[in-house]
Amino acid sequence: MSAPPEVRRGTCANCGHGVNDAFCPSCGQRTGTRRIDGRYLLHELQHGLLHVDRGILYTLRELFTRPGHSIREFLDGKRVRHFKPLAFVVITAGVYSFLSSLLTPNMLGELPGGQRMPPQAVALLDWFNAHYALLELATLPLIAGASWFFFRNAGRTYAEHLVINSYLAGQRYVVSLVQFPAILLLGVKGALLMAPFIMVSYAALYVWGTMQLFQGKAGRFILLRAILAAGIGYLLVVVVGMTIAILWVTRAGAEMP
Repeated sequence: MSAPPEVRRGTCANCGHGVNDAFCPSCGQRTGTRRIDGRYLLHELQHGLLHVDRGILYTLRELFTRPGHSIREFLDGKRVRHFKPLAFVVITAGVYSFLSSLLTPNMLGELPGGQRMPPQAVALLDWFNAHYALLELATLPLIAGASWFFFRNAGRTYAEHLVINSYLAGQRYVVSLVQFPAILLLGVKGALLMAPFIMVSYAALYVWGTMQLFQGKAGRFILLRAILAAGIGYLLVVVVGMTIAILWVTRAGAEMP
């Protein structure tokens, strides 16, 4: 059981408001702040990342057991225990990108039979690995736009659909991590074997979460609209990805001697 927060009377270190309680009535910051040291960092790590009743582990547990209900609770104001949505998607995409660049550099461009992709294509894969988190943030508005269009009668704003799809995107990246043991053991064959599982899991989790979130709130044909939202959203992402691919390969080809 954690100790009660220290009470500091005087002025808030964050906003300067007068305080006489454990939390500032103006900005909400703890009034008992202290100098940052090793104990402070360990405390923040424990409470921000490792607690199963709040933070990133709590958010992950909720997204894989009751995704739609959990996201709805966040949208409706129950936010203290949840990891922030944009930070969540950046961290999960960053972890995936880091592990991908660490574990798969030698298989980039490898094809079955020992053949290799053209240098431009390998350069493109390297670039995607290095900028995966930024690409995810760039395409989130497209997926959010698709889900907002198909569920616009559910009473959620476009900004709320950005939050919804941030959590669902982070969920996808965690699922993507399961492919790395197969890649380590089997190389490119492991990646090819895991690809269908990953894609089916993406679609199933998105549809499950969306249906659970909008059940009873969006009228009829929720399953069909969830499938269409996922399909159209990812089609838009593919269009953007192909555009980047064409531009990158064209530029790389022009710069090659």
